[in-house]
Amino acid sequence: SAAAGPRAGAVVLRAPDGRLALDGTLRASRDGSTALGSLTADAAVLDGAAVVRAADGFGRAVNVRLRGPGDLSVAAGSRLAAREVQLVADLGSVSVGGEIDASAPGGGLVRLAARDAIAVGGRIVAETTDATARNGSRIELL
Repeated sequence: SAAAGPRAGAVVLRAPDGRLALDGTLRASRDGSTALGSLTADAAVLDGAAVVRAADGFGRAVNVRLRGPGDLSVAAGSRLAAREVQLVADLGSVSVGGEIDASAPGGGLVRLAARDAIAVGGRIVAETTDATARNGSRIELL
């Protein structure tokens, strides 16, 4: 589930008319601790699998939007955990072969949106981990 802990910063990568390339890993932690950072990646062209791999440790939010042609995927054997996960493929599809976990004390959100198909062969979890929470978790397939 999405970790509890102090808030970290936000990484925002925008190239709505251009290409976004990530060849490394982005970390949202402080001194090895789990912190709740957020990652936003929004581009006309991007390697969706690379962005999802780079999103390791962003426990507050991971928002990825691919505006141009192409697909976004969470590959089999991989795991994406954050309180809020949004994957949007304006001109393609979204697939989940691995796991998306948006479980959180106050409820989490998973939103997958695509012009074409949304395929879930893996697992999506969005549980409210605090029984006294006023709001529940949501999974939206659009």
